[in-house]
Amino acid sequence: MFINLQRYIGQTVDIIYVDRKEQITKRTIQVNEIEGESIKAFCLGKNSPRTFRLDHILSAMPTTREDVTTWS
Repeated sequence: MFINLQRYIGQTVDIIYVDRKEQITKRTIQVNEIEGESIKAFCLGKNSPRTFRLDHILSAMPTTREDVTTWS
């Protein structure tokens, strides 16, 4: 199941993600581009660019401004 994140390019989004170790994590990311079956984004929690597999994203929701400021 692929979630359509195309509409979130340039926005900050909370995702629920299954990593390669099969751990479920919540990430707050800024979506930069969608390329094939992956998404290039800046992870606010890790403070670095990351690539996520679209088929590993379980859910996505736009982040509110207040949520973003809690990552300090």
